Amino acid sequence: MSTSTTSAEAPSAKYDLNGDGSVSPIDVLLLVNRANEAQENLNASVATVIVLDVNGDG
Repeated sequence: MSTSTTSAEAPSAKYDLNGDGSVSPIDVLLLVNRANEAQENLNASVATVIVLDVNGDG
């Protein structure tokens, strides 16, 4: 039996942005930073909401 974690086994693995094996506050900061960088090119009248599903309930 394998104990490795893949993105198919753990949906939260896609939020492990720094690659340390777990979703941490650093990953949340990286996600927010990427979202803010992406919004720099958008029209100011368009509001985009970024939601991180931290408990995995969808």
